[in-house]
Amino acid sequence: MSKVGVRSLLASVVAAGLGAALTIAPAGIAGAAGDNSPGVTSNSITIGLDTSLTGPAASGFPNAVKGIEARFALQNAHGGIDGRKLKLLVADDGSSFTGAQTAVADLVEVKHVFGLIFISDLTSGGAYKLPQQLGVPVVGFPTDGPEWGEQPNTNMVSTYGDVGHQLPTSTADAEIAKLVGATNMGVLALANEPPSDIGGQYFEEAAKEVGVKIGYKNYSIPFGSVNVGPIVLGMKSAGVQGFISLILENSALSVLTAAKQAGLVLKAPILSAGYGQDILNSPTERQAADGAIFFVSQVPVEEHTPATRAEQAAFAKYEHFSGVPDLNWTQGWIAADIWIKGLEKAGKNPTRASFLRAIRSVKGYTANGLLPQPLDFSLKDFGHNPPTSCLYFVRLEGSKFVPLNKGKPLCGKTVNRT
Repeated sequence: MSKVGVRSLLASVVAAGLGAALTIAPAGIAGAAGDNSPGVTSNSITIGLDTSLTGPAASGFPNAVKGIEARFALQNAHGGIDGRKLKLLVADDGSSFTGAQTAVADLVEVKHVFGLIFISDLTSGGAYKLPQQLGVPVVGFPTDGPEWGEQPNTNMVSTYGDVGHQLPTSTADAEIAKLVGATNMGVLALANEPPSDIGGQYFEEAAKEVGVKIGYKNYSIPFGSVNVGPIVLGMKSAGVQGFISLILENSALSVLTAAKQAGLVLKAPILSAGYGQDILNSPTERQAADGAIFFVSQVPVEEHTPATRAEQAAFAKYEHFSGVPDLNWTQGWIAADIWIKGLEKAGKNPTRASFLRAIRSVKGYTANGLLPQPLDFSLKDFGHNPPTSCLYFVRLEGSKFVPLNKGKPLCGKTVNRT
C-alpha cells in the first residue's frame, strides 16, 4: 500500500486521468480449458494486475508488482501449475478512479486475462463492477473500499480472508499500547477523509475495551500537513503517552520530530505505515521514527522463520532485493500465492468458475506460515469480519526493527463503532 493509502484506513482523493496498460508478459489467449478460460493456453495462464504506477498514489506500489513477480517466478521454477507458466500483465491506473476502470477493462476485454489482482486505492470507483458482471475472479488487498465484503461481489477474494465493509479492526491496536506501558493515547486522523475518521473511531472503541484512555483526539489534520506544532502541544497538555497515526507518513514523522523537540516522551507512537527498507535507508526518517511502533501484516523478517527465509530468498533471487519488505511486497506476494493455491485446486483445465469454487473451499490458509492467523475464504461468512483479528508489531530501534510481544502476533477482539 502506498504512503497515500495508509493501511486499510486511508483512501486516496486524486485527480481523474486515464490509466495505460504496461505489458510485463504477452497476454494469453483462450485455450484448451474452454470458453470460460480466456488467458489460458496449453503452456501459460495470464493474470492481470491493476495498480498505481504513476500519479500521487503511486509511492510504494511498484513493490507490489515485484512481490507478485517473485512468487510467480518461484512457482514457475517448480513447473508452474500443471505445466502452465504463470504470466503477469500490469495495468497502471494512473492514480485515478477513471484510470482504474480503463485499466481493468483493457485487461479483461482487450488483453483477455484469466483473472485479476487489485492492489490499488482506486478500484472502488467502479473498476470492480465489470469483473463481477463477467464472473472474472479478483484477488487483492481490500484497502480501497467496502466492495470486498458486499454482495454480489463474491468473485472478489481478499488477502485478509472474509471481510466486512471495513477491514477488521481489533483491540490489538490498543493492547500493544497497553503492553508497552501507555495508558493515555491520542488519535490523529485526516480531515474530510472518511476511512481515516472511521479508523480513529474504531481505535477509540478498542481503547475503551482494554481500559486505555483517549486523552487527545484530532480528526481535522490536513492531508500531508507538516504544521504539527499545535498537535504536539495539545498532546503534551493532555499528558498522552502515545498516539495512533491515521495520517500520512510524512505528517506522522513530523509529529514524532516535533514531540522530541518539545520534550514529549512517547511510549507508544503507533504508525500504520512505514515498516520496510525505505525508512531504514533514510537517515532523516530513521531518526524521526526511532522508537515508533509499526503494524506488520506478515511475520516480521527479523524473526527468520522458514516462511520469511523462503520469501526473502525469492525476493533476492528474482527481484534482487535483500532488505525488509514493506506492506506492498507482502500484499503482492500473498495475492500471487492465493492465486496459486486456487489454481492448484481448480484442476488441470481451470475455468474462472472452477477457480472460484476451489478458492472458496480453502480454510486455514496461512501463506505457508507468513500470516498472523489462518484465513477462511469460504462464502459462509462473506461480508462479515472474523471475531478476532491479529497483527504483528515491531519497534524501530536505531537502525533496525525489533519485534514486540516476543515476536508473536497480538490478537484482539474485532470491534465495531457504537
